[in-house]
Amino acid sequence: MDDIMLLAGFAQLKPMGFDFELVYSYHGHSFKTTGNWLNQVDKVLFLTELGYHQTKSNHQEFTPEVFIIGNGVDSKKYYPINAGDKKLAKINKGFLADDIVITWLSNDRPKKGLQLFLKLIPRLVQKYPNLKVQVIGNSQPIPHFGSRVSAIGRVPNDDLPIYLQLSDLYCFTSLWEEGFGLTLTEAAKCGNLVIASENGGIPEVVNGQSFSFLVSSPNVLSQWEIQIENAMKTLNSYTPDPIFLASYHSLEDWENKFLYALES
Repeated sequence: MDDIMLLAGFAQLKPMGFDFELVYSYHGHSFKTTGNWLNQVDKVLFLTELGYHQTKSNHQEFTPEVFIIGNGVDSKKYYPINAGDKKLAKINKGFLADDIVITWLSNDRPKKGLQLFLKLIPRLVQKYPNLKVQVIGNSQPIPHFGSRVSAIGRVPNDDLPIYLQLSDLYCFTSLWEEGFGLTLTEAAKCGNLVIASENGGIPEVVNGQSFSFLVSSPNVLSQWEIQIENAMKTLNSYTPDPIFLASYHSLEDWENKFLYALES
């Protein structure tokens, strides 16, 4: 379960004589409870070690057994394509074969930072003549920036991989304590260099990989410009490793960790 109120309700049944194992699979970064019912919870499954330690520090007493299970992405859907196929994919989606494509993908709630990325766009297209931008997942119209910016909007999940596979850079402007960053992981597995907020569990998810560029002050626009520039400088020397990326936060690994936690 991932409902703190429901968890509290089940926990309060145990002192009444109901005998069951209570497992809380938490999909955010960290949580805080009040009252003493948490000691009735047998196990908590966290996305990251960082989230566990933050939650532990939120409580004077934290008694559940803990498992760090992460999250998983299907490597059969999200994987890097070769250079020729990438050029063809760009052409099929209306780009030029040699365009550099930067992608923003999320819903457009303020905590996901689209409003910040929209301020970045004019600076980026002015600075990098061969850069094109695609914005995916927004439900509201965005300003018109000209032909170098594609506002794609919502895309069915099955159609997402090709947009990430043709992309070169992925900008993850999360402005809250992100639990994991699933789209960030999908983009990385498709061969993108990722520029991401140093928020929540994100540093642990990217784990210092060469494809990652973290922004320690994500509310400061100039910090994004610096890390995007660093990523642009790295682009020509970065070759995605399909074998490593297939194992990077794979769905199979997550399933194994989840089952192990339940069966232990």
